[in-house]
Amino acid sequence: MSTARQLKRNLYIVDDDDAVRHSLARLLGRISDCLVQCFASGSEFLARSPALAEGVLLLDLNMRGHNGMAVLCEVQPQHKYLPIILTGHGTVGHSVNAMKAGAFDFLEKPCDPVLLLDCLARGFEARALMCQAENGRKEAQLRLAVLSPREAQVLDALLDGLINKQIAHRLGISARTIEVYRANILRKLLAKTLAQAFHLVFAAYGPDGRVCRGAANG
Repeated sequence: MSTARQLKRNLYIVDDDDAVRHSLARLLGRISDCLVQCFASGSEFLARSPALAEGVLLLDLNMRGHNGMAVLCEVQPQHKYLPIILTGHGTVGHSVNAMKAGAFDFLEKPCDPVLLLDCLARGFEARALMCQAENGRKEAQLRLAVLSPREAQVLDALLDGLINKQIAHRLGISARTIEVYRANILRKLLAKTLAQAFHLVFAAYGPDGRVCRGAANG
């Protein structure tokens, strides 16, 4: 397993032009803390990708066999935190299609070194933010996991905008008991207000998330 430091700086170059690939490797290998790995075809990268750590992918559009778009569409489900920068001799239409397919950016060949380095820096920054968001999501889920099943139901009902009497009717318990559950929810989540508890649910499961539904899906 790679360390967090390596995960942050992995750079993969996929290009079937030997001269371009070697030139990019020399240029980008000078980036501090950057581990560069090169692949001579889309199929070679796809064969290795399941075992690769997350990083940034510099991917040629116009390759023989698996072209850049095919690789992009196939690799995305495998890697959640892999900004993909497509490069190639393309039109505005190619750029639009690449972005719609999930590419982080599209650079015209031959790539201007300054623009390329800037794009890679933004790609690494985006990857770090993705990881931070994922870590925050997991931390929020762990905090919510301390709630009992009934407390989770009460919190979900509060998220639905129900008042104590309505929640009591939904769950078949007394309104006084709902008040006790509300207090327990805030205490367990270390939240001073319901709004803080709600934000925790949103961080864990999104703006439309619910604790019971999220836990079932997670």
